[in-house]
Amino acid sequence: MDQYFRALSTLVETAAALDDPSALSRPILFTAHHLCEVSLKAAILSRVAAAPKLHFLPELWTAAVDAGCFAHLPPEELSWGFDFATNLGAISGDGTPGRYVDGIVDGGTLDSQWCCLNISAIHAAAMEFASLCVSEVTGGQVTSQA
Repeated sequence: MDQYFRALSTLVETAAALDDPSALSRPILFTAHHLCEVSLKAAILSRVAAAPKLHFLPELWTAAVDAGCFAHLPPEELSWGFDFATNLGAISGDGTPGRYVDGIVDGGTLDSQWCCLNISAIHAAAMEFASLCVSEVTGGQVTSQA
């Protein structure tokens, strides 16, 4: 998992050093989504034999909860997890447009729709979300984050 954490951090750090930080918005959104997706699937696989073969974060969050993940969380944190999954899924086009040169979200390209996002906030929230998922696999510990 460390490589996924590092990939997102590297993209965000590189974007911050550019004259136009939004120049990397598409790969950052794709990577944030992918980090959260694989983290959720790891959490699910820590409880059941197979994870759903889908990319939709809210459905993966629900599958993780249904598998017994996050049972120790209070309702407001469970709600935050679902809300974050829903919001990141919406702004990233559920990860799909980032894979294609002409990926479309809400009638426009991902770049044109979301050029001015707060990348630092997305980075921080994605790291927190993924850490929460990874802690389900490791019994409450996340040993490394880039």
